[in-house]
Amino acid sequence: NIVMWHRNPDTIERLKQSNQHYLIPELKFPKNIDFTNDISYAISASNIVVLGLPSHTIRMLLRNNKHSFNYKQTIVNISKGIENDTLMTISEVIVDVLGVNFKKIVTLSGPSHAEEVIRNHPTMLVAASNHIEAGIAVQNIFSTNMLRTYLNDDIKGVELGGSMKNVIAIAAGICDGIGYGDNSKAALMTRGMAE
Repeated sequence: NIVMWHRNPDTIERLKQSNQHYLIPELKFPKNIDFTNDISYAISASNIVVLGLPSHTIRMLLRNNKHSFNYKQTIVNISKGIENDTLMTISEVIVDVLGVNFKKIVTLSGPSHAEEVIRNHPTMLVAASNHIEAGIAVQNIFSTNMLRTYLNDDIKGVELGGSMKNVIAIAAGICDGIGYGDNSKAALMTRGMAE
């Protein structure tokens, strides 16, 4: 049973009527998904809560809805980023707001693009967590014959890597924009990974 929350009631109505993602038209949702704009219901009704928001909004969402979470839930972070003011990773923000009793935190990361997962292209993910049982549960949920999820216990490293790769990606785009070839981009990516 899946409950999907969105802040915009009009978007929820469109999802209920079409069962089609509003940004990715080829993504069709099964009919058994419960769409809602009642965030308290979406959080409190769930054993596993997936946070897929822009990283700069996570703290506010957690703070405003702290009463709906409980420490038995597994919280899965799919957001990439480092909080501007505190330089905390998202898992650190979750613990900072919800408290140290929240141990079942998993960061699910790529390299991946959602549209390729939808098209059934072979894809690899990593479920990073300090809580092995939570990591295994998320690994099992997010695994198919075309989607392989690996376990990792370095949640901070995975979160930092997911954030820092964006800097390298922007630089790679600059290489393309100024007309440099594969040699320059390969050097940038290889040394960027080393750094």
